[in-house]
Amino acid sequence: MLKHVNEENEYFLMLDQYASTLLDLRNYPEFDGLTKEERYRIGAYVGYYYGLLFDKGIGTSIDINGFGHGLYYDENLRDYLKRNKYFNLPGFEDIAGKHYRRYRMDVDIEMEKMRDE
Repeated sequence: MLKHVNEENEYFLMLDQYASTLLDLRNYPEFDGLTKEERYRIGAYVGYYYGLLFDKGIGTSIDINGFGHGLYYDENLRDYLKRNKYFNLPGFEDIAGKHYRRYRMDVDIEMEKMRDE
């Protein structure tokens, strides 16, 4: 996927949307019959490739950072990744940290806007 991706194909947005729904356990308690752990595991791999594509510059201004949202709001997901040593995927701990911080920054900006209103 990384070898063939470019700005014209939709891999990035598809991963983003999938992660957004898959990791949103509160709003989507049932998802394709998967257990919570299965959703976390799949979400980890989706988040990894999402992060690699983002780092490659394929991210767009319309991404919703579904992976960052999952990391920000679900401490159990963060613990799951740590416990599983980020599945030994190269650079995954840094990728997860980057997307957590990016989402946190978006939340902080929105909170500031609300204070200013």
